[in-house]
Amino acid sequence: MELNESLANLGFSLKEIKLYLAVLQHQQITPAELARVTKINRATVYHIAMGLVSRGVIAEELGGKKRMFIVLPPTSLEQSLTNQRRELAEQERQVKDTIGKLSMLTAKKEYPVPKIRFVQEEQLATFLRQQSPVWNASILKTDPTKTWWGFQDPTLVEEYEDWINWYWKTYSEPVGLKLLSNDAPVEKRMRGKFSRRQIRTAGVSMNFSATTWVTGEYVIMLYTQQHPHYLIEIHDARFSQNMRELFIQLWKSTEANTPKPTKSVL
Repeated sequence: MELNESLANLGFSLKEIKLYLAVLQHQQITPAELARVTKINRATVYHIAMGLVSRGVIAEELGGKKRMFIVLPPTSLEQSLTNQRRELAEQERQVKDTIGKLSMLTAKKEYPVPKIRFVQEEQLATFLRQQSPVWNASILKTDPTKTWWGFQDPTLVEEYEDWINWYWKTYSEPVGLKLLSNDAPVEKRMRGKFSRRQIRTAGVSMNFSATTWVTGEYVIMLYTQQHPHYLIEIHDARFSQNMRELFIQLWKSTEANTPKPTKSVL
């Protein structure tokens, strides 16, 4: 069973494992005998066996009276890995070549921007980094206040602090941030770390269980309190403008209850 799992981890299918172990046990065997001992259709056996030949773990003997499959030393698995690396490198080259050709073909075209996107937890950390420059550019282009607006669940800071630190250290544009949030320990710990970012609790009890940002023409909603985390991005100029006006008024309404703005991060 452990050997089966090891071969499966190397990319062998169940039938490939069955055939390979049969050839390994018999040292050399005809396609007909291989079909009989594995109880797999002969045509299928030959197709799978030739795949193992191309992998370099068995060989086809054509010099005798009968066609035979013979086992190669276990070290041939290393050669199989080398072959896979070579094939992968060739595929990578072809992908880059194709991208270059497609880019030339579509050089003067603008790609449509999705109106609504749903991002699952597995892709969320990568998506935050990839989309940050897009949100930044949208703020600078469309928002006179040049600010991230909204409210935030502090668990986002707990779960994605690496991204937060990366963002504010990477981007030096004059973009500000003004978010309402819960009075949480993580916000107190992060206070003052990035001067351009303000988190305000206004001295009142807030209990946000999710996060909503307005970044230019985008409205981003995130849920990070429990797994699986997820993000919903809406690209809509009118919707984002109305949401931004709402958050600006909410921010102003808390000002009287806040002696000094709390400086922090997302």
